[in-house]
Amino acid sequence: EFHYAQMTAAGNDEPLADLADGQGNPLGASGYRRGHVSGTFFHAIAKS
Repeated sequence: EFHYAQMTAAGNDEPLADLADGQGNPLGASGYRRGHVSGTFFHAIAKS
């Protein structure tokens, strides 16, 4: 699976999620949300 996108303007929307690697080290914010609309390219994996 491959996604490619390019940002044309960052805007002022709130981040959707704070990402971390497998060791728990922060990677920063990803995606955006505005009201009931969100957009991002990452896979969320829940703990079992």
